[in-house]
Amino acid sequence: MNPLEPALENLFERLNFYNFLIAYVGKRLSNLKDNIERRAGESEKIDVEDLMHGTSLIITDLSGPTDDGWLYQYPTGNFDVEGEDYLQMLDEFTSREAERVVAQGYEAFETYLYDVTARFCDAKSEQSLVDHFKGNLPKAPERDLEAWKKAVRGVHRRKPNSDLVDLLRDLGQGLDEAEVHTNNRGLDIVRWYQITREVRHAVTHSEGVISNEVIEGLDYKEIGVLRENYPGAMTDEGYVLQLDVDSAQEALRTFAEYGYAIFKALSEERSYDWKYLPGQDEHAT
Repeated sequence: MNPLEPALENLFERLNFYNFLIAYVGKRLSNLKDNIERRAGESEKIDVEDLMHGTSLIITDLSGPTDDGWLYQYPTGNFDVEGEDYLQMLDEFTSREAERVVAQGYEAFETYLYDVTARFCDAKSEQSLVDHFKGNLPKAPERDLEAWKKAVRGVHRRKPNSDLVDLLRDLGQGLDEAEVHTNNRGLDIVRWYQITREVRHAVTHSEGVISNEVIEGLDYKEIGVLRENYPGAMTDEGYVLQLDVDSAQEALRTFAEYGYAIFKALSEERSYDWKYLPGQDEHAT
């Protein structure tokens, strides 16, 4: 068995789960929206303008007085939608879930980078690898897979993931051929990954808005990759992401293809069997 396979299997398992989630949520919310519009259209008593939903976040004063042990409840405000905004909120929910799925896909891919690197090193600990992780590795008898995993994270956890990809590109065979825009997808994977990092950061820290400062630092090709892969709109605040089910699933697909390209490059370098995908034996040349 190819010693790198468990890393790829874990990546594919996580990405397939996220793919299911966004497809399921998207379909359910689309059906709900269609059902509401249909019922409102058929009813003589209820119209879309009559739709309304609101919530309020209720809290307590953790150090305040109580009513003989019973907590006093205080509203912090409220949020409500009516009419067409009620239906548009379903689209907003789908978009937020799509953003979350892309961010989770990025995290899964990051974990894969650490895992596949450690497994590659553990399978054959060449001196150049030992030197690269020097200071984070125990002595030879104690260098098991877990030790390599700790070493990889110890060296690369505070660096951009692109640094680890650079290492894998040097270790593998032909990864750059899969990354350039002349690949079978016609997608510049390196630029895509850089842009996806900004998307993930915006989703996690900025309510899905890529700041103007970041946008101004992108070249025209990167802007093209952003707009083609991650729908959105420019505002005074920056580029506001407006992802949908399709764009989220396309991102998951690209994470999987990039992960497989890395697996293949590393496997070819060590003469491991890289034909992992079902049916590849029939198409391999």
